Amino acid sequence: MKEFDDFDVTGEGFEEFDVTKEPEAKPEISIESLGGMSADEGEMRSLLQARNELEERLLIAPAETALAAAEEGPSGFGNIVGVGIGEKEVGGIPTGQLAVKVFVKEKLYQADVAAEALVPGTLGGVPTDVDATGEVEAQRFTSRLRPAPCGVSIGNCGMVMAGTLGCLVTRQAKLYILSNNHVMALVNRAPIGAGIPQPGRIDGGVCSRDIIARLTQFVTISFGGTNVVDAAIAQTSPVLVDRRVIRLGGFRQRLVAPEVAPMLGALVQKSGRTTQYRRGQIDAVNVTVNVSYSPLGGVARFSNQFRVRGIGGIFSDAGDSGSLVTSYPLNHPVGLLFAGSAGANMTFCNDIRRVRGLLGVAIVY
Repeated sequence: MKEFDDFDVTGEGFEEFDVTKEPEAKPEISIESLGGMSADEGEMRSLLQARNELEERLLIAPAETALAAAEEGPSGFGNIVGVGIGEKEVGGIPTGQLAVKVFVKEKLYQADVAAEALVPGTLGGVPTDVDATGEVEAQRFTSRLRPAPCGVSIGNCGMVMAGTLGCLVTRQAKLYILSNNHVMALVNRAPIGAGIPQPGRIDGGVCSRDIIARLTQFVTISFGGTNVVDAAIAQTSPVLVDRRVIRLGGFRQRLVAPEVAPMLGALVQKSGRTTQYRRGQIDAVNVTVNVSYSPLGGVARFSNQFRVRGIGGIFSDAGDSGSLVTSYPLNHPVGLLFAGSAGANMTFCNDIRRVRGLLGVAIVY
């Protein structure tokens, strides 16, 4: 018996269904996610309370960010892009102390910040840390490869662009590729059944010669509410894709089950269309962040994300969106890369467990 159904990427007849489950806007944080930096339940509750309070106080609605930035410049709320929990740094040196981190486009002297947008040094006894990330934007191996491994360039036939094939997933004996909504569904705009070329059109992919999958389902990105994933799947055929992840030198590495939770201090790795293979470290969890989807959309808010800082260089750049982030060196799935600021060496990722759950799929190992 075949492991997967055969699928003709040139045909029609896709299974259509709605994603109706509403995500939790403020999911809980666990002791484990703090990476061993705290075993105190009281400290964890204080951190979460302070984090939520600062989110409520400082992080304005995504629809208001452009106006705030234009009217107030970097001194006001328009300069603040997110909040999370991580290790406090002084002069770029980690202190070993947990803090609520406030992510800003530009770090200013206290005297240059509007009073209402000023980050207090502590809140309820919890220290804070202002962290310059630059503007966080949705984020391009570019060769044509058959079978196509995870980590290579893909796109949408409707636009000259490229993102990254994250991994293979399955549901009811059907096989899919996983990437971001903004890569394969063009921020909610692409029709179900749209062709997904490998490589993406900006890398020379030609539709329909290079189609390896067709868009099947995406989790809608809301510009008025709170999101938890930027994800989509497209049905493919086993003869066109490879479950392994491409690494340096063309080596292909198998994923290892099961997926694991993001934890502070954990080492991770990824392969992506633009920066290829990179390693990094998770330095913030339970992050709420406003992400710009220009020119395809406005600003969207995401909660319960984690942040990665590259080791020895940037972790990602434009076009790496959709990359699967895995543990290093064991290669357990951890997250789905979707946004970042290359200039500040900051990358933001969805928890892969939430991605898998909302799409109702299982990772192919």
